[in-house]
Amino acid sequence: MECPDYPCPRFEPEKVGFDSFVTHRRVFSNLEFIKTNGIDLFIDQQKQRMDILRDFLARFDDGRSKSFFCLGCALLPLEKLQESHEFAGSLDDCLEIKEKNKKLKEKLHSLAAELKIELKLNNKK
Repeated sequence: MECPDYPCPRFEPEKVGFDSFVTHRRVFSNLEFIKTNGIDLFIDQQKQRMDILRDFLARFDDGRSKSFFCLGCALLPLEKLQESHEFAGSLDDCLEIKEKNKKLKEKLHSLAAELKIELKLNNKK
């Protein structure tokens, strides 16, 4: 059932711009995407994001990067996330996990910087 009020008043607090334990920066752009393209395409793209995140966590997490990878997968546009995943796949398997982690983080930071996206939670001071 579609909400008759768009955007839903339930998301009004998200306009303040502060995050809890997950980022809320994409709430309105996600709603707009769903409105324009449909929920099925949105779900498909979210599944792609989750697959990439699972791979990052399985192959590149040094035990301290889970939140960072989650933010990257949530905030970067899917095509940039796919680009970073291809980059990750090109890294030499002989590299230590710390080195692979560092290179992937640098790539994600670089892509985010190009788009002026900050890969951290926006918490209240």
